[in-house]
Parts: sequence; structure tokens; C-alpha cells
Amino acid sequence: MDHYREILQLSYSDLEMLSFEEISVLHSIVWIQAQIITSGIALGSIIVTHNGTSFSSADNDKFEEFELHHIIKWCEDLLASNKQQRSNALDDYMEGNPSAHPEYFMMFDWTALMYIRSILRSSIGHYLSGGSSDLLSVSQTGALITSSEVSSPFEVVPLSHMRDSLGYGLNIHSDAIARLLLSHLHHLGLFERTDHESLLFNGDDVASVSCSFPLPFGLDLSPLVEILVAAVEGCLEDLHLSVAEVGLLLLVRRFWPNSLASDYALRRLTRCILSWILAEDDHLATILQNYSAQGKPLPGVRSPQDTLLWPSSDRSRPPQSSLNNSGGDYLATRRALLSRYAKPWLLALHDLDPVAYASFVYDVCLDIDFPPNPANSNRMDFVNEQSKVRVLASDGHSKTLIVCL
Repeated sequence: MDHYREILQLSYSDLEMLSFEEISVLHSIVWIQAQIITSGIALGSIIVTHNGTSFSSADNDKFEEFELHHIIKWCEDLLASNKQQRSNALDDYMEGNPSAHPEYFMMFDWTALMYIRSILRSSIGHYLSGGSSDLLSVSQTGALITSSEVSSPFEVVPLSHMRDSLGYGLNIHSDAIARLLLSHLHHLGLFERTDHESLLFNGDDVASVSCSFPLPFGLDLSPLVEILVAAVEGCLEDLHLSVAEVGLLLLVRRFWPNSLASDYALRRLTRCILSWILAEDDHLATILQNYSAQGKPLPGVRSPQDTLLWPSSDRSRPPQSSLNNSGGDYLATRRALLSRYAKPWLLALHDLDPVAYASFVYDVCLDIDFPPNPANSNRMDFVNEQSKVRVLASDGHSKTLIVCL
């Protein structure tokens, strides 16, 4: 635990002086370490001795708590009290995301991490204009960033710029906590050093270390977001299920529904997913005609000879169950992708704003000429947009039906 000595020496009064974001990051880091210790003792890979006595997995409940557990308890109490100061950026995020709550741990929220990444890429000029003078002592951005203020995000920034952005944008002033958060984001691949060093902090001057953001995310204020949406659309138009899975991975990992994303992008992606779902019959007809009838391997369906996936998962694409390239294997794989990626994304979009979700689905179904229910084949005509929203919002069963396709 020497690596965390600086934060384990904090007292309760020290923690009270930290911001909400700093306590949230600190709690997540020490909680992970506590879980590693607990699981290590239970599995026998970690042996704890005290006064010559070893503790086994059976004595795990007798394990004496130390500074790590005290920090966790203090952080949980402070987060639950909701008295710590939050930054305007986090307030905006939590206001538009109903899943966030007072005991919010942003280190475990993928969408929040994407949001933090977008803050790291942005200019700090609008934070500086607020007149804050007691935030950071880290040197200002180096030669890679000019003094002129720009609205578009940076593609390459010095590490010192990201350090400053955490202070001005998220009220993270502690150098130790900032290093932990940046290392966590770097480990997740949300950015990388331009020299491709595996360690983000290796003793180099933070002003001399440059970092890049290789792929766009949905929250970026960048023209590359259009390329990301187009890539998802192109992948889901392909018959090959491996290509479709690439598009779905881009969807769930880089454009998870968020209140800060544009309605235009969310509407396009909703249309893309629903079109892919409703194209199942057309794709199956093509498979039966061009693959099953000619004895060709099914595109994107794992054969029994393929190497088994590790680690295995019930949510992985199932292997081919027969040797005659039947359309059933293609459908089983396609529906596995639907269950793993498309349905959770649509459900998250619904939970974010049910009224907007219903409007998106209704408009998309009209645009793609979705066949109406034979029992009620009359197209619904509304006096205005407000009337449509009221009707769709009241129809809770219809909204859920699309999610559970």
C-alpha cells in the first residue's frame, strides 16, 4: 500500500476540505484496493499476518481494519451527506442523468468518464475567465496550445493541460487524486501518450509529455463525431455479423445515451438500430438464397472449429449448432447481438427521456415505412407536435415494446 501512502495518511478533517469530485475519485480508488485484498484473502493468493498470526479465508471477517477501511467509511459518509462542493460541470451532468444520485461514484460510470475525457480535450479559457486564482500550481499549457481561445477540442495536448482542466473544470485540486484519475483514464484507453509509453507518469515533466485522443466519442464537440455516427450506420447495413458487431461496439462504448448528446445524433442512431432490427427478414432471405442454398459459410457465425472464446460468456455469439449452414444459426447469432448491445442501448435511451424516446421511435417508424398494425391500420394524425408527444408519453406499453424486440 506504499503506492497510496499519500492518500492513506489523510484524516477526516482533511477529507472534509476536498471537493465532491475528489472524494468520489478517492473513494473509488481505495474501494477497489479493498476488494482486491478481500478477494485475495478469500482465494488464498494474499496472506495477511499480524503478530505472527496468519489470517485465512475463514477468518476474513476477523481481519482487523486499517487506514484503507477508515478512508472508505469517511468518504461514504461525506458523499451521502451531499454537503461537498460540486463543480458546475458535474452539476450539469448529474442534472441531465437520472441515474446519478448523491452517493455518486463517477469512476464507475462509463458515460461520466467519457464526459471527463471531453473536458480534458477542451480549452480552459472559459474556466479562466471566471477569475479563479487559487486552483492549481501546475505549469500552464506548453507550446502545443496557442494562447488564442478555440472552441473545437484539441487532438493533442500536454499532460499539464489535462491536469489544469481537472482543476478548473472539475474542482480536482489534489495532485495525488488527479494522478490517480488520469492514470485510470489512460488505463481504460480513453487517451494515450504520443510516445506510446505504457505508464502515464514515469517521472517525466508533465509539460513535456504529450497525449492524444485517437478515436472520437459522442460527447466530443468535433466533426469526427459525424464520422463515428456514419461508421455505426455503415457497419449495421452490412450482412456480415462480425461487421455489425463492430458497429454495435462503437455504439455502446463511444455513444452511450447521454443528456448532453445532441438530439440529432441520438435520433440518427435510433433510426440506425431500428432499421437493423426490422431488416432481419430481408437479411435472412439473403442468407437462405446466397449462403445456405450454396453451402457457403454463414457470414459472422462462428463455426464449431473456431477457437473457444476466453473468458467464456453466455452473452457471446453462439457457435454454429448444425453443419448444414441453416438460417437458424444466423438468426441465433443476430439475436445474441441484439440482446447484448441494441436492447440495453435502447433501454438506456428510454430511461434517459421516455417522451423523447417515444417521439424518436414514432418518427423513425414513419420514416422507414414500418407496416402498421393490421388491427389499427389508420395512420395517426396529430394537430401539432405537442399533441403527438402527449399521446406517445401516455402509451407506456408501446415504448416498452420497442425496447423488448
